[in-house]
Amino acid sequence: MFDFIRRHSSIGALLGALILNIAGCQSTGTGAGTQDRTKAPAESAKPATPADRSVADLGESLHDPDLVVRIAAVDELGHRAAASPEAVTLLTGALADPEPLVRRFAAGGLAAVPAPSTAVLLALGKLLRDAELDPRESAARTLAALSPHAPAQAVGDLGPMLAAAASDKEESVRAFAVEALGGLGAHGARTVPAVKPALERALGDPSERVRGAAAASIGELGAEVPGTVTLLTKALGDPSHEVRKQAVVVLEKWGPEAAPATRAIARLLH
Repeated sequence: MFDFIRRHSSIGALLGALILNIAGCQSTGTGAGTQDRTKAPAESAKPATPADRSVADLGESLHDPDLVVRIAAVDELGHRAAASPEAVTLLTGALADPEPLVRRFAAGGLAAVPAPSTAVLLALGKLLRDAELDPRESAARTLAALSPHAPAQAVGDLGPMLAAAASDKEESVRAFAVEALGGLGAHGARTVPAVKPALERALGDPSERVRGAAAASIGELGAEVPGTVTLLTKALGDPSHEVRKQAVVVLEKWGPEAAPATRAIARLLH
């Protein structure tokens, strides 16, 4: 069942495919008994959709044994998370659901939260250690979006989680984790000693995507953080044109503060 579900990347496609799959299984029966079960009374009321339900009702659905019901509830709560603290609390709780798919969509639903709390960020940070790829990747992607808005008191605990995830075995998780480290900015680099070493390691990652994210994230730390110009100078020697370009763009923005990289930049002219 889980393999069937993973082939559908969006909530809508997922739910539609599951419903069709269930309907197909039910339609394989024969005889009068099957026909009776498929007939709906003319006066039967149309069932309420998730959008018609209250946040409290959706929260109750998160305990439903039916996976499809829980996913539909998580999807709707994600639509309301930007304006509803109650929805955010329920989604945060759903990060501990026993099904990886629910954890994945719960993490994705938190991406639009305008002012994430420390509790939300640390719950997502714990999901970076999930045994399944989908929840880890979704949590890393959401943290890449939320880390620039992290409250100062969350950085000390969140930074080490992201630094550890920057060494994940999956490229996508590493790339998003590295991006999230950049979102912590200069405060993150000063508060968490693991931030700069993690970004330096990412500059040597076998993935061009991860190395490019590392160069961009070092740029987010700023030239005032010691060692950042040196790291970007190293990136100027990367075999990938895109990574070198990213480093040049950052150094150009830094202007006179990037002067130590002048010779390395000049070599690129040849």
